[in-house]
Amino acid sequence: MTWKQSPVHRAYTFLPLIASAIALVLAAGCSIEMNPSVDAQLGTHSVTVKPGAMTVSQSSSISGKKEVHTFECGDNAITISNEFLTVNHVKYGKLEPGESVEVNHGEVLISGVARKGVPLTPEEMPKPDRAETTANLDQYEVTIVPGASTSTTSSFMGSHTLKVGRVKVTVQGNQLSVDNKSYGKLLAGDTIRVENGVVYVSDKLRKPVR
Repeated sequence: MTWKQSPVHRAYTFLPLIASAIALVLAAGCSIEMNPSVDAQLGTHSVTVKPGAMTVSQSSSISGKKEVHTFECGDNAITISNEFLTVNHVKYGKLEPGESVEVNHGEVLISGVARKGVPLTPEEMPKPDRAETTANLDQYEVTIVPGASTSTTSSFMGSHTLKVGRVKVTVQGNQLSVDNKSYGKLLAGDTIRVENGVVYVSDKLRKPVR
């Protein structure tokens, strides 16, 4: 007696293979989209940011004796001004020509050696384009201090995001997050204010949820 597979049984036999193939394709897509690192050349310095980002920008300017190179990769901003390095408003001192810079999950390494930084003083902070920026995000009024001359809002699958300069405010449902940190639940009619990194909800200080 010869046993033959039915068409249905043959289909079920191939299901694990099909699922594995789909998983491999998705994994490959994720690895590309995640962008594990992004490289740039700022003057004589190679710069690497980990993890990378899909949005990057770079500019250089030379005016008289002043030479400034800037590189933005996602939430990271790197500036080299006359060989002095600043990363995310933190000073990391003077670079020697040709030294490499790596920003690895917030840690800064110069030619492979970790370096500690000193935050910019209020006098050294870049001057804002505007005193404040106000926008409506979903049903909430959001104010960012200092503001910026440009801002962007986006919505995707119930998640609403406002980005002003380097500040990112997201409302999903009634949950608030600022710069990827959770700040808990919002009530109808609440106002949101982010002032120099400090978050207020309806004029009351709100701390991140741990």
